[in-house]
Amino acid sequence: MRFTKYGIRELVVFGGGVGLLMVAVLVLSITFLPRLELALLVALPVILLFALVVSFFRDPQRTPPRGEHRLVAPADGVVYDIADVEEPEFLAEKALRIGIFLSIFDCHINRAPCSGRVEKIAYNKGRFYSAWTKPQQCSRENESNLIGISDAAGTGTRIVVKQIAGQIARRIVCDLKENDTVERGQQFGMIKFGSRTELFVPKSANFEIKVKLGAPLKAGKTVMGNLE
Repeated sequence: MRFTKYGIRELVVFGGGVGLLMVAVLVLSITFLPRLELALLVALPVILLFALVVSFFRDPQRTPPRGEHRLVAPADGVVYDIADVEEPEFLAEKALRIGIFLSIFDCHINRAPCSGRVEKIAYNKGRFYSAWTKPQQCSRENESNLIGISDAAGTGTRIVVKQIAGQIARRIVCDLKENDTVERGQQFGMIKFGSRTELFVPKSANFEIKVKLGAPLKAGKTVMGNLE
């Protein structure tokens, strides 16, 4: 299993700490309990916690499908909502917003949905509403990082990817800078421990959406739609 560069510190601190705790619980359980099965049962919660921490920072290989015009998912998760909204920060017009919910079991690495130039980065401090139970408040008011991409897929269209912290996720990582160029499927950051990612495409663009509510997504791989 490969691990992301965005989680090295957490893997060392939390993974190492939980790993030591797991070993200690196993040793004590085996020492004081008469049967190995009982010892493993007692240690099971810590073993599962260790597996969760380690798997959270996994870095699966992803190859985007052919077709530069095909926008890929910026995050793993499920399509939680699709709506027509105003996007005033970068697009300054009405846009199709596709909201993606990421559970703690999803890979949280974000990837560029298309090639283009990073025209704007805007980090906004905010609240930490639940991305699952209060998606609308989460979308409007939570701590977030907006990435405005121009000349998306070479079409001249501008799009937005928005990283949003959730109730558990309290840290957004983005290593892009304004004027950077990105490639479709390129890793650019991570939201740590449960969150939401949004994709905005202008209503004025020639965009054909290919996903529905509840659709499972794989970042850098699942086609969100075609941008002509």
